Amino acid sequence: MTLYMIGFISYGATLVLYAANFPRLARNTRHTRNLREKYDRGEISAEVYEREESLEKNRISNISTVGASFAPQRSSLLAIT
Repeated sequence: MTLYMIGFISYGATLVLYAANFPRLARNTRHTRNLREKYDRGEISAEVYEREESLEKNRISNISTVGASFAPQRSSLLAIT
């Protein structure tokens, strides 16, 4: 039981630390870097840039959520077999 608790707490802490990096990850994707270049050249407004960056953060968050949802199920299936 102790190992289960330690594993579950460690897993949760990993998710929290990863989620804290979403803004940095979103700013460094190819799409966002291209948008930043367009914003610096004045081709798009600040509002458009901020909206697109926010959408990129959401995309990364969604990918993480899917991974977090299926990872515990895989480990429990392995424990059963």
